[in-house]
Amino acid sequence: MDEELLYWEVHEYEPSERDPEWFWVLGVIVASVSIAAILLGNIYFGILILLAGIILAYYARRGPSLMKVRVTGAGIMVHDRLHPFGDMVSFSIDRDLLIIERTALWHPLLIIPMGREIPAERVRSFFAAKLPEKEHKEPLSHRVMDRLGF
Repeated sequence: MDEELLYWEVHEYEPSERDPEWFWVLGVIVASVSIAAILLGNIYFGILILLAGIILAYYARRGPSLMKVRVTGAGIMVHDRLHPFGDMVSFSIDRDLLIIERTALWHPLLIIPMGREIPAERVRSFFAAKLPEKEHKEPLSHRVMDRLGF
């Protein structure tokens, strides 16, 4: 195993408390949209909305998990999954996020929160020696989920 060069632990997203009212509002919205979809003849969309609401409630109740991020000479490990430097194209730091562009077609951006325990300049100097720095913006979907608390 390669020597660990950088290490930090951070939540997947900022935890936020949700009171029972939040779940009631979610349930009313999901039920209303599902019933409307079914009444308009789109049963599959109604079922999809129900499933999405159940999954959203599950993740809201569960809360964020703790990410263990290890940077080694071979690449970056997130949750014991290695992302090798050979699969990386470039990197950037946007706010407190490390954004890595990869060659993968399905999931080309690897977005890793850095938290406050590790200085951004230390991460930047390490990755600058391995990859070119290129401006990447946090995807809109990621920002929306962040605003929703996920």
